[in-house]
Amino acid sequence: MKFVIVLWAMGAVFLLLACIDPRRLFWNFEAWKYRNPKAAEPSDAAYAFRQVHAVVAALFLFGVGGFIWYEKEASTTDSGEVRTAVMKAVDILEKESVLATTGPVEPDYRIQVDAALDEAMKAQAPAVGPAPWGLDAESAGRTEDGGERFTVTNTHGQYPYCLKVVENGYVPGGSDDSGKLMMRDTTYDVTVRKGSCEN
Repeated sequence: MKFVIVLWAMGAVFLLLACIDPRRLFWNFEAWKYRNPKAAEPSDAAYAFRQVHAVVAALFLFGVGGFIWYEKEASTTDSGEVRTAVMKAVDILEKESVLATTGPVEPDYRIQVDAALDEAMKAQAPAVGPAPWGLDAESAGRTEDGGERFTVTNTHGQYPYCLKVVENGYVPGGSDDSGKLMMRDTTYDVTVRKGSCEN
């Protein structure tokens, strides 16, 4: 952020120079270098070019500073945004119906968790200004009841939450009486706590 402030300060200096009468600047700061200052004085076109040059330099510095600020600061999901998105994702996962997994196939939670987190982040994106980049969900392994745990953080690995997702009614290794894979609708049971799943 300090580098951004330096860039913006330099841009402000160039903008200030563009606003000051260039003829006055010449006579106050450059004329003393010449034996005959009147003969060395720049033309009106040269003065105008100096002002345009200063404005372009100011805009460039403001633009570079703004880009760096956006990349480093504005686009980073903060702790409040992570918490809000995680709670919204939990609500989405628990309310939406999914196709249950029965038989020897273990449920795959990754797609639903990623989709719920994306939807939750879009729901809280501001109407104006930069939107948060989003969240990352890293699997922390399966649980004994057939569920899976995910450590959710922002894209910089900050503000972790641990989600545990399991199908309602899922029995690990279970199947129906015929031994065939049966399809049915179910929902997820989701628990959440602050901190990494590894802790």
